[in-house]
Amino acid sequence: MECPKCGYDRQPEDTHCELCGVDFGLLDRQAAEKKQLKKKALKQAGKKSSEQKLELEITEPETFSQESPVSGECPKCGAGRKAGDVECPRCGVIYKKHEQLLIQQQADKEAAKKAEEQRLLEKKAQIQQEAEEAIVKAKAKREAEARKLAEKDQEVKQPDTEDGKKFYQKITDALDKVVARLKGNAKKIAACTLIVFFVFAAGWGVVTLVLNWQESNERERLTSRQREEQQRLEEERKKIFSYFRVNRNELSSHFKSLIEKRKFDRYTSEIKKYQIPSLEGDLDEIKKYFEEIKIFDSAKRIPGRDYEKNYDIYSLLCKMAPKNQVYRKKRNIYRKKLAEKNYLKAMGFLNKKNRVRSDLTASLAAIDRAIQLEGKRKKYNKIKYELKNAVLLFYEGNENVHMAVRNDGLTKGATGGQRKLYVWLKNVGSSPFFVNVEYFTLVGKNKKRYSYNNCSRELIVNLQPGQDTGGFLYFYTSSRPAKLIFSHISAGTVSRIFP
Repeated sequence: MECPKCGYDRQPEDTHCELCGVDFGLLDRQAAEKKQLKKKALKQAGKKSSEQKLELEITEPETFSQESPVSGECPKCGAGRKAGDVECPRCGVIYKKHEQLLIQQQADKEAAKKAEEQRLLEKKAQIQQEAEEAIVKAKAKREAEARKLAEKDQEVKQPDTEDGKKFYQKITDALDKVVARLKGNAKKIAACTLIVFFVFAAGWGVVTLVLNWQESNERERLTSRQREEQQRLEEERKKIFSYFRVNRNELSSHFKSLIEKRKFDRYTSEIKKYQIPSLEGDLDEIKKYFEEIKIFDSAKRIPGRDYEKNYDIYSLLCKMAPKNQVYRKKRNIYRKKLAEKNYLKAMGFLNKKNRVRSDLTASLAAIDRAIQLEGKRKKYNKIKYELKNAVLLFYEGNENVHMAVRNDGLTKGATGGQRKLYVWLKNVGSSPFFVNVEYFTLVGKNKKRYSYNNCSRELIVNLQPGQDTGGFLYFYTSSRPAKLIFSHISAGTVSRIFP
């Protein structure tokens, strides 16, 4: 089932649309009123042809105004109209039908006008898109041409290898001939050598000067081109900036419309043009809206039973759009479900017969998560207290002795008013040691220390390696216990802290 206003998926139990917020109950009541009006009109008509005609002419109550001008004349022929008349005695027109026809015609004109305005807006957007695409293509073409020119200018012309070899051979042959002629004449050889040296030096100097001049001119030309290109880009950015600022509202509406219609590829390509440093702040709102819609779409793909992911994603959406009631409602629903799930997980541990320490750690983390989500509620605090007491039932201690404790509360009857604890001890070391109740000390919440008042015989025993024992200890105090300490001269000290 879909929402009749926006088309969003509607669940049978929903009372409002999650996307647009429309009231489904109001729409159903309007539809019922419309159906009732049709039935009433069909009863008054009396004939099948009149029924079909009247059904086409009745308009929806929420779209067209039911108020129509009533005067003393027929709206069609101008004849006199008496109060209570249903039809004109001259032309036979039914007043109510004719008035509804006039209203329908007016509504049709308004609808046609809106359709034409929408068509013009779409045409304008299409023309703008085509112009922007043309600008992007022209820009890409200019950049490609500039790269080609730069590559061409940076190429260094290398002399042809074969021509260089021929030239080198000619020079070598000429030098051989000169050497052959001057052979045996040292003065001529020295003079020719000096002449050749000065000629080559002068030539090298001239060539170096020419090359430096060419290189300098080339650098200036490239610098000038880069400066012109940078100036052209700045001018284009200024034009884009001015155009965006003038048409800011229209462009923002256009981009948001593309996002709402999920035309993400088109949105990305069109907004790319305006992503310049001077417009970075102006585009923040649109970019955030784009991210919000993408996250919202991803939220719809998460299974409803995955409370953790749904809560996290709707919490993120609430940060992005704090005033959105749909996001807040969804977040609150999944927060409560997630807290209840963690509470039931903690309860499951307490209901187990065979308890494992790792399960207890997970249950404590679960109840802490529930408290974090829903606050310190009474039932959460109670479960956490029971779980912390359950920690005491597992052995903990040093390398020689481990101890576990259970708080049985205050006693009644003959021993009334005493604090009763059940204690287990286990020898985990390699040497035996003697257990004596004198080694136990209770520290109360009032920070006072208490020695035992009464005990079980099982706590007075020589405990062998691997052996364990357990029994009751009584203390004269109504104060809630804070810590129980067992201190032995050879086994060491072990203490357990109460919640």
